Amino acid sequence: MSFWNDAWVQGLRPRDFAPLIFSASRRKNKTLSEALVNNTWIRDLNLLTAESGLHLLVECRLTKRIWEEVAAWAAVESLNPTTIQDCNKKGQRSLLILVNWTVWCERNARIFYHKFSTCAQILTSIRSEALVWICAAAKQLANLLASL
Repeated sequence: MSFWNDAWVQGLRPRDFAPLIFSASRRKNKTLSEALVNNTWIRDLNLLTAESGLHLLVECRLTKRIWEEVAAWAAVESLNPTTIQDCNKKGQRSLLILVNWTVWCERNARIFYHKFSTCAQILTSIRSEALVWICAAAKQLANLLASL
């Protein structure tokens, strides 16, 4: 008998009444007895990639594309949040913070308001917000983007 695919909980399949948990499971083919021994079905849940800071700001497909586009736009070879500690240029650090902030705001818009922006719209938002930051005296960011 399959843990996820057979109707063993009050005549229902666990995958039907808990679809989000089912989708987070790494081992969907466990038998009922395998899954219930020491609650191993819980350890099979891939909860870390559901949403974590690392996933949201670095590993997400959309975010990776944003980082690539911003790096090309700003003419910075390798720009991503994992390099912020190695970055000793204030302009690049400002741009890292700006991109992270914009991605975080997009995440909140998607989750709380069900509003979705395209990658192009997010990049436009980053560019326009960079101009606002420059007007607010972000001198090093201005120097980084001056050649554009």
